[in-house]
Parts: sequence; C-alpha cells; structure tokens
Amino acid sequence: MPLYRPAAPAQGRSLAFPPASILSLSILLIPLLATLPGCGGGGGGGGAISGTSPVLDYSKYRVYADPNDPNDPGSVEPILSETGAAGDFDSDEVDSPAVAVDKSRPNGDFFLLYYEAQDAAGVLSIGLLTSDEEDFQSSVPGGIDRTQVIAPSQDPGLGAFDAAATDPTVVVDKRSTTPASERYKMWFEGRDTGGTSSIIYCTSADGVTWTGFQVCSNLSAGVDVTFGDRIGDPTVILDKGALPSADRFRMWFDAVDEGGDGSTRIGYAESVDGVAWTVRDAGGNSGALAGPVIAPGFGGALTAFTVEQPAVVLLEGGATNLLYHIWYTGGDVPASEGTEDQIFYATSPDGLSWTPEGIPSPYGLPVLQPTSDSIPDEGGGFEWDSGDTRQPAALIDDAGTPTLYEDDIYHLWYAGDVENGGAGSPNRIGYAKDAPP
Repeated sequence: MPLYRPAAPAQGRSLAFPPASILSLSILLIPLLATLPGCGGGGGGGGAISGTSPVLDYSKYRVYADPNDPNDPGSVEPILSETGAAGDFDSDEVDSPAVAVDKSRPNGDFFLLYYEAQDAAGVLSIGLLTSDEEDFQSSVPGGIDRTQVIAPSQDPGLGAFDAAATDPTVVVDKRSTTPASERYKMWFEGRDTGGTSSIIYCTSADGVTWTGFQVCSNLSAGVDVTFGDRIGDPTVILDKGALPSADRFRMWFDAVDEGGDGSTRIGYAESVDGVAWTVRDAGGNSGALAGPVIAPGFGGALTAFTVEQPAVVLLEGGATNLLYHIWYTGGDVPASEGTEDQIFYATSPDGLSWTPEGIPSPYGLPVLQPTSDSIPDEGGGFEWDSGDTRQPAALIDDAGTPTLYEDDIYHLWYAGDVENGGAGSPNRIGYAKDAPP
C-alpha cells in the first residue's frame, strides 16, 4: 500500500507528512512567523492583519508510488471520494466535512467524519465514516464505513429537509448533566421542496441514529438575519461557562445574498438549548439589528466577494485566556467568473471581533490553496484539488487541553475539485495538518 515520506517543497505544493502513528512531531512542518507590522483590512470584525501570530503552513495528504525514491514527487490525494457505484447514497460526490472526536467510543474509532453526500439522482444527504486515524485511511472492527445517517426521507413531517440534508456540524456533549441519548448533537442545513433553507437540530446516543429533529428558531433569513436571504453552513461549539447555568452553544453561519449579487457573509448566534437562537454582532446588536461578524473584503482583496463556510475552534486556558480560531472560505469574484476559492484563517478573543492572520498584504494570505495547476498528478492531469479548496473543518490538539494523542497539531479537513473539471470534477474531501510554533 502507498506510504508517506517527507518531500522537498515545490512551487505551489505542500510538504508531505506521515501518519502520526509512524513518525513523531519532529519531522513535521515548517511553521512560518509573520513578524512585520500589520495593515488595515476591510470587512466586519476589524481587519488589521496580525504581525506576531503564527501563519499556518499546512502539509497536504500525499501518496507516493515509491516511498523510497527521493525523486518521486507523489500525488496529493483525497481521503474520501465518491464511490461511483449505482445506488450508493454517495455515488456522485462527497463534500462539506465535519469532524468530531469521542475517545469513549467502545471500538476505538474515535474520529468521526460526517459529510454531505450526493447520489446519482442529485439527492443530498449526510454520511458518516469513522476511524482511529485522522486521515480516515484505517478501518476499525465495529467502526462505521460510509453509512448514510440522515436523509430527506427522515423528515418527520417538518417539511424542512424533505428535499436535502447538507452541511453538518456535530458537538460531542460530554457534560455529566447531558442525557446519554443526547450525547451527540448535530446541526445541519435542511432544504424543503420549495428551496427554502433552515438550520435543523437533532440528537443521537451513538452518532449514527439521529432523532428529535427540530427547526432552530430565530434564525430566519430576511427576518432575524437581515444581511442575507438564505442561511446555511453552520458550525457550532459548546462554550462552557464558569457555572453549568452559563453554558451556551455558539454558532457561526453563512448568510447569502441570493436576491442580489450572490455574495456571502458570516453571521453569529448563540443559544442555551441548541434550538432557540439569538443573532448577535460585535457591536452589541442583536436580532434583526445585528450585522455580520465577518464581511467580504475581510483581510484583503482575495475575499472581496465572499466569506463563507466557517469552522470554529475554541481553545480554553482558563477563564481569562480564551482564544477563538476560525477557518473560512474566501473568494474575490462570483463563482460564475471562475474564481478559485481558498481557505483563510483568523482569531478572536470573543468569537465576534476577528483579526485575520497572515503576512501583511493587500490581498490577504490563504492558509490552504488549490494545488498548483502547473504540477500535474501521476496521470498527467490536474491534481484533485487544483480548482478550489473550501468547506474547512478543523480541530486543534493543544498541549494544555489535549483531545487526541498529539500536542500542538492543527488538523484541517476540506473539500476540493479539479481545475476546469466541469461535470467530471466532483467535490472530494482532503486532509492537511500543521505544527505551529
């Protein structure tokens, strides 16, 4: 089977990396420090580019025909692709990864990859794959192998996701007060037969069988969210307070101007129960008065048209030492004009006012870009993610609050497609990681 090995960096390419079970952190990545003073940027939530925080330098998953050949450049490969098999729920495309970690799972398959799947008829549903490795290339006896967990046919009469279930985000609720039947909590974008989107909430005991579907309230586009007429792509975290009564769920989401130019902004809302939400912004406004927390142009010209598909991680180092990290997709022109989406990164002390991270530049600095068009894959064509990198999902193994088995590793899962691939270029899911200073 293919192996991994470190490779010399090449223009437009990322370094290779081995599975964590094979090599230690010492052979991982080359972190880059931005030491120049920042400059101003557009968009919501500030805009000054940090000059002291680390720039993430991700290495993409790469496969080698001959791992012992130093001249073998390898090939950037997805970790999950469409099956291509008639009748499969994910036969035509996989997209929108969401990764949860639960080390209490009895089979040891503590990495859970939820994803949006498309079948041959174009039906969108949510699938699940589990593993004991972050690249999901190893199977675990008793683990989950590409199983459809939520489908439009499961809509219990809500009429809210009877056309499509997309863009999941999952929280493993480990609080002692949480019923076992609600240990897993999911929010996803549901679409009805009329094309209207809603954020749907449901729960599960095992992460596989989901029940209790409810439409989240106070998130209606055009009413509660006035800076967009469609909302979707939620990402949710559980923010634990000093007392259980202060616990709250925090959501960041897309707000799309579908009736206008199609641009997208990132909004924020919070909830105590995961169902009833209040939209807020950095200016202290709430409900219909709230604006986006990140708007187009945030950080530079490369996000001039759209910022969307947020993924948020909260690191807690005590009540006075909180830091929110966000990864998001940015584009400078509408998709119809051939934009290449890229993934950007920012931090915040409160989840509302954000500072983009990167080398000072009028364009901003993406942390994950499409693989260079000038570097073909082993078959002579473009790499699978040479068109776009988008739909980030992220986890951080922090030395102070380890969640897995490595310290100070930034994990990133993403969707990508082939440059100029057209109908023959479905989205697939990739993986990259970094060891920042």
